Amino acid sequence: DSTMGAPTAGETNALPKSSPSAAGEYRLAGNEPFWSVRITARGLTYTTPDYPKGILFPATAPEASGTTLRWVALIPPPEAHTLEVTLDEGKCQDSMADKTWTHRATVTFDGTTLSGCGERLTK
Repeated sequence: DSTMGAPTAGETNALPKSSPSAAGEYRLAGNEPFWSVRITARGLTYTTPDYPKGILFPATAPEASGTTLRWVALIPPPEAHTLEVTLDEGKCQDSMADKTWTHRATVTFDGTTLSGCGERLTK
């Protein structure tokens, strides 16, 4: 089966092989409710008013498709959280601040999808 689908447990060969740092560092944010994600070589940190200290997900390499980057990160039980981040190149206007970002962002945390904007921090 050569169709590219979401990797399932045990299908580690379906995960991208590049290192997380190869894609660079990104900062994403959204409003109502406020949320932010920081992507670095250390991992993906998801922060909201419910999780003010942030939840650090293990570093994972993004899957690239055209101008879209997609990360999928998991924290095993007992904490058990899932985070899926999609960054799409294209102008994005922050609804609360007078700022134009370089990427549109979609974040799905434990099944709840939030949208916002993102930008690359490192060249």
